Amino acid sequence: MREKPIKLIFNPLAGYSKRTFILRRILDYILLRKHSTSEVLDQIKKEFKSAGIPVDSLIIQKGISIEDSVRACSKDTHRAIVVAGGDGTINSIINMISKTTIPLGIIPTGTVNILARELGVPFSVQSACRRIIRGETLNIDMGKVNGRYFACMSGVGFDAKVIKHTSFKMKTLIGIIGFGITAAKQLCRLKSRKIRFRINEDNEIKESYFLLVSNVKYYAGNYVLSHDVSVNDGQLDAISLTKPNINHLLGFMWHIINGTLKESDYVEFMKVSSLHLAADEYHHIHVDAEYMGKESASFGIEPNALRVFA
Repeated sequence: MREKPIKLIFNPLAGYSKRTFILRRILDYILLRKHSTSEVLDQIKKEFKSAGIPVDSLIIQKGISIEDSVRACSKDTHRAIVVAGGDGTINSIINMISKTTIPLGIIPTGTVNILARELGVPFSVQSACRRIIRGETLNIDMGKVNGRYFACMSGVGFDAKVIKHTSFKMKTLIGIIGFGITAAKQLCRLKSRKIRFRINEDNEIKESYFLLVSNVKYYAGNYVLSHDVSVNDGQLDAISLTKPNINHLLGFMWHIINGTLKESDYVEFMKVSSLHLAADEYHHIHVDAEYMGKESASFGIEPNALRVFA
């Protein structure tokens, strides 16, 4: 009987896979990095084929939808879906397979790779492939905002605006530094806007000036929001900046960098199963570092909704 293949979703535009800009090429030359798009794809295929696992690959191309092909995958047709990309690519795929039980494998080739970091997935292509081949899986929770799933987090306010205004070229050229440059620009024109919300079944209205709703402990790379956050505890963690001015926002960022966010007296941590923004307010929102729009929102969680290799 023929071995069922994996469905490999490969994003050549993610993180270090794309090498079209001159600064990236210079950095690759200096650091002796040889990972062209074709080399990464060939290496992934080689690892699985050497383990006797066929690879059914699908390369993401601008302007071409992969949704029908991904949604057609099931445990009857494929042993797993494997995504080689970043958190944004993973977010797109989990929203296509949310109603299935097919496991998801991650090969982190994106800009930040928060979910891979959370799950302890190696950043080496070879090691990430071998972890998937080993076959150990874990069920994790998925957050949901206005019908869209997220594996990592959603942000309301400042960081969503940063994501909105960070161009694709900047992300590809200089990675996470691009977000930092955009954040500095947004700070210079900051206009604090109150975010009103309520949590769970409580009718008390809370106020925030920057709000994160997180399923993971990491933020913007290797920075830790809180070690109390877990990807499979059946709850989301809401983290709220309760003071309005630029000094408090800078302090918030400083605490994140130093791993001391819980020591701040103007940051509130809340365990939530649901969170609702005021219906008459519209705010910038992102999911897994992909800009979603300016809207009102309701957040929820689906425990153990996604099976991943870990």
